[in-house]
Amino acid sequence: MVVLVPGMGDDVQALKAGIMEIGDIFVINKCDRPGTEKMERAVLAMLSLSNRSDGWFPPVVKTIATQGEGIDTLVESIDRCQQFFEKSALRTEKKQAAARQRLLTLLEERLMDTAVQKVFPNGELNKVVEQIAERQQDPYSIVEQIVNNSRFERY
Repeated sequence: MVVLVPGMGDDVQALKAGIMEIGDIFVINKCDRPGTEKMERAVLAMLSLSNRSDGWFPPVVKTIATQGEGIDTLVESIDRCQQFFEKSALRTEKKQAAARQRLLTLLEERLMDTAVQKVFPNGELNKVVEQIAERQQDPYSIVEQIVNNSRFERY
């Protein structure tokens, strides 16, 4: 994420707002105005206090957008950031975690549908629910009985 650091008077608010933890690149624009160096020092100081688990240290890029100054440096920083995260172990872990969660969610839905259709055909589920509501059956015992009677074959 590229964070555009606000105007010079808003530096303290920006630092307090928590943007320092989420930015991958910090851009200080309007560097032709007074206070740029102070802002850069403040951003670098805050970054030095943060401890990112991904190992990336966000660059601070100074620009003057109206004159096109610093844009090449910004583009290079974005490219380096993209390359870093494409190759990072954290990205791989996140992709694997997302794939795992998606697989488990799909499996859960399918197993639930299959179990309900096989175990409670022809509206028997409503009968069992009624028995549970009237305290004639215990839901924990019913679930345990279903699981114990189920056959799970290895994939």
